[in-house]
Amino acid sequence: AVPAYAGIPLTHRDHASSVAIISGHVKGSDNSDSSLNKILDEVRNFSGTIIILMPVRNIKRIFSELILHGRNPETPAAVIMSGTTPYQKTLTGTLEEILSKIGKSNLTSPAIVVIGEVVSLRNSLDWYERKPLFGRKILVTSPKVSLSEIDSYLTQAGAEVIELPAIEVIPLKSYARIDKEIERIEKYQWIIFTSRNGVDFFMKRFGVKGRDIRDLKDTKICVIGRRTAERLKRYNINADFVPSEYTSGSIAEGLEKFNLKGKKILLPRSVNGGKVLPERLKEMGARVCDVATYEVRNPKVDKNKIKNILQENRIDCVTFTSSSAVRNFLKVMIDLFGKKDWKKYLKQIKVCAISPVTARTLRGFWIKPDIMPQEYTVKSMVEAMESYFKNQNSNIKMQNDNAKLKDL
Repeated sequence: AVPAYAGIPLTHRDHASSVAIISGHVKGSDNSDSSLNKILDEVRNFSGTIIILMPVRNIKRIFSELILHGRNPETPAAVIMSGTTPYQKTLTGTLEEILSKIGKSNLTSPAIVVIGEVVSLRNSLDWYERKPLFGRKILVTSPKVSLSEIDSYLTQAGAEVIELPAIEVIPLKSYARIDKEIERIEKYQWIIFTSRNGVDFFMKRFGVKGRDIRDLKDTKICVIGRRTAERLKRYNINADFVPSEYTSGSIAEGLEKFNLKGKKILLPRSVNGGKVLPERLKEMGARVCDVATYEVRNPKVDKNKIKNILQENRIDCVTFTSSSAVRNFLKVMIDLFGKKDWKKYLKQIKVCAISPVTARTLRGFWIKPDIMPQEYTVKSMVEAMESYFKNQNSNIKMQNDNAKLKDL
């Protein structure tokens, strides 16, 4: 698996038809030359690919012995450290070149060595370390119920995800009010969902009260965005209206064409929902029932953990998928580091906001987002990060190339 993640096949019709796997570390304390030579005796005359496990401690002696006993110093070799993880690092060259680099390179365990002509194929087959966010550390502040989705997209892009939920989605202590509205659901002409959590909590109570989708046959449904529409489809319900922009303001603007005067609208959402949407709907003459189905609150956070993450890790980017996450995360930052110093801990970290609303909240703290997607979904947010860091890498490469030309 490790060579494959480094873009190195163990066999190839043009280079090697066999593989030998040996240990580079002798059991116990007996790491004498004679003990190591017994292992190397098995592969000194082997012409195929050689894989060496646990090589770091004895790598210099192993390479020297192989060259001394006839292995061509120009044979391609690779040292792969922390393979298949976001920390993967691959050092390549000939046996002789790597031998000369060992003193300067920071070789660390776990690692394996690959020796053979197959290493030369890495230039064309390397895929993992070329992922758009490979090696990037992304701090995710989304609630636990949303983490699996964003983690999946970021991991697929090669990033290392550091989870630090800034908000917590929890059930209500009492569902009496929403249950009452579900019992008389037929009186509503519209239901508006402003989040996937709103869909899930509402549909759960809908089932608990003995209702099913047939009871919504005369009710139109609006959702804030495509991802919320997809969540609704899990319950075999299609949305009647999805705004072009995924904001509460866009919902209100889009619903104007439906003539809402006198219409009854159910708005099941968080206890902490904003006032913009219900007020706009009322201005259009709608009769709005704004009812809570779940609660968003500040989670209990380990402030020392946050401090260690920001001080000891090289975080590349922090992501915010809601205004609540922004406010809660930055409140902790201010409590930790004080009103004067908290910003310096974010100075070198790029900030990603999922939408203009979240970006506006960040600007309220005098933070300008570096990254924001055109479509306000998790997938688009990760794609925007990929594009941003790709351009950043290109700029760094250009600066390095210009520096080399200047030296010449």
